[in-house]
Amino acid sequence: MAFQPFAQIVRVVEQIQTAARVALEPVQRIREAFAAISPEQEKPVFRLFTKLGLTGLESHLTRSELLYVLRLSREKGNKAVLAYIFRKFKRNKYALLNRMVRGWWCVPYMNRRKKTIRAAFRR
Repeated sequence: MAFQPFAQIVRVVEQIQTAARVALEPVQRIREAFAAISPEQEKPVFRLFTKLGLTGLESHLTRSELLYVLRLSREKGNKAVLAYIFRKFKRNKYALLNRMVRGWWCVPYMNRRKKTIRAAFRR
């Protein structure tokens, strides 16, 4: 009998750990993406993705893709960057973007705004 409450506590702790890991996964990806590029390249990448309204997507690109995006921005402009990014994320019926959006609902702030966010996507 005394074992059952302990097992429930262990399950709750495991659920909390899983929720924290899922909630922090995007932050970890961003950290890893920035760790892959040099400090002098970090600011331009972040600035570019922020300017384009794509903050966070850079965490899903490899180092070579990030460098290519910077070069593309310099040589052909932001329209070319947007075309490249959208083409990349369109693969497999937007599977990566859909997975990212599903991850948002694990964050309480985003989950409370789920209806509004979905309405914005439909426009």
